Amino acid sequence: MKFQKLFSVLWMVLMLVGFGLTQVNAQDQTPEPTPGQAAAPVKVKHGKKKAMEAANDSTDIQSQIQALQRQNDALQNRIQAIEDAALSSPQAGTQAVMEAQSSAEGGDWTNNQGMHNAEASYSDASEYIDSESRYIAFSNNNGNMQFRIGGYMFADAELNFFPSGIYLNNAYTSQSTTGNYNGFLAQKAHLSFDGRYDKMFGMSIGIEGDKSTSVSIGFFHAYAYAEFDKHFKVLMGKFTNPLSLEGLQPSADLPFMEASMIADLTPNKDIGIMAVGSFSHFMDYALDVANGEQDNESSATGPGKPAQAGKAITGRVFFTPWEKSDDEDLKGLGFGIAGSWDNEQAGDTAVWAKMETSLGGNSFMAYSPTVVPRGDFWHWDPQMYYYNGNFGLQSELVQSIQQVGFGATLTPVLLVNTAWMAQASWVIGGKPTFEGPKVDKEFDLSKGDLGAFELVARVHQVYMDANSFYGGQPFSPGATSGLATGAQVATAYGLAVNWWFNTHFKTQFDLERTDFSGGTQNVVSEQVFYTRMAFIL
Repeated sequence: MKFQKLFSVLWMVLMLVGFGLTQVNAQDQTPEPTPGQAAAPVKVKHGKKKAMEAANDSTDIQSQIQALQRQNDALQNRIQAIEDAALSSPQAGTQAVMEAQSSAEGGDWTNNQGMHNAEASYSDASEYIDSESRYIAFSNNNGNMQFRIGGYMFADAELNFFPSGIYLNNAYTSQSTTGNYNGFLAQKAHLSFDGRYDKMFGMSIGIEGDKSTSVSIGFFHAYAYAEFDKHFKVLMGKFTNPLSLEGLQPSADLPFMEASMIADLTPNKDIGIMAVGSFSHFMDYALDVANGEQDNESSATGPGKPAQAGKAITGRVFFTPWEKSDDEDLKGLGFGIAGSWDNEQAGDTAVWAKMETSLGGNSFMAYSPTVVPRGDFWHWDPQMYYYNGNFGLQSELVQSIQQVGFGATLTPVLLVNTAWMAQASWVIGGKPTFEGPKVDKEFDLSKGDLGAFELVARVHQVYMDANSFYGGQPFSPGATSGLATGAQVATAYGLAVNWWFNTHFKTQFDLERTDFSGGTQNVVSEQVFYTRMAFIL
């Protein structure tokens, strides 16, 4: 710093000296008379005029010196301020310098480089680029390499009003492997690591451990991507299947502790290649080609359909045409449709392997192990959400349509299974969004602020094709054996109260009842009360 000041002063002195010598030489260079020519007589009457011009020149020089001095002082003060801030910064100068060089580009990750905690802008399509809604971000000095960490942890307490033995095959499969477990559970721990280079190329890796009663740690997602433009991004690896609207919501922001029974009839994760993009807050789209998975299954244990070369295709469009309008009654409306097609020839060992309730995770029906895919496998999924003030609404319907056969002898039959859900929410102290409530004032007892309370009601249902429960050929009513056993219809009614202390911590209280009807077996209603503490990084 001292060297910079000394160098600046010396440079200014040299400039002034050079400027002065130039002026002196200009004044002293009076034309000499040529030989034989008399010198021009000096006219005394102009002496006063020359003195005034010399005085004006001196005044101009002094003004220029003062202007240069002021510019130099301002520059020195600016450099000193940056250095002082850098020396006092916890990041040893990196953060202060980066703040001076901050750019609006790449704002979906960081507006400023260095390390900080922030909320990401999240949209349905950008789930594959911004996989977590909160994170800690880092970058190198020039900002072309960025890295961030996100995650969440769920700690649950659960009360089941009936023992699991009353359900189909005593199969209590979701919350615990030890049966009807009433008590406490470290339900889930998730970490996401995301890296990006030059605002264009990147990767995302999610690692998750599920349940405290068993060890199950694996890749929740793992993909690389190239973001050529906001309209067109390509990623390859393991990712969330884009079919279901609810399936695209961050797990930590779901209004209930578990997704609805829509998940029973939609794929979860898959491995493949996908293109996603958005158009000026008007439309999001996704199109993927993947190995293909059965409903409510993930590609965690394998690539899917290892016995065949066929691939699944999924497409989705979602419209938010009034998102940037001034019409408060329409700007929170979004709607779309998704569909998929696959062709299976006994590549999977079972069809619809997990027909479970939402919270309790009890299996209420199951297909025979000898029932296998025998042809086309379709989905279609109309979906919508609406947010206005403190009110939120989300709804979805999905049909899973598949040709199946009973072993190798039965003529294939087309089964159409349907699930739907509708949930409404009201937020006190905040505003509901697809990514969870926005809290107006974070919890602070010293200020009398309590955060936000989210009140939610949900109704959802799964309706299995009646042909699933008729045996023989051609699946006549009254048969003694069929493709499946258990209940045909499961209908659930739930209430939830979520206390958001801030965007990083919440408590949840869920009460839900599920009733069953039809099929080959009477199943007693499931009634559960679960509560959770969730920390979201």
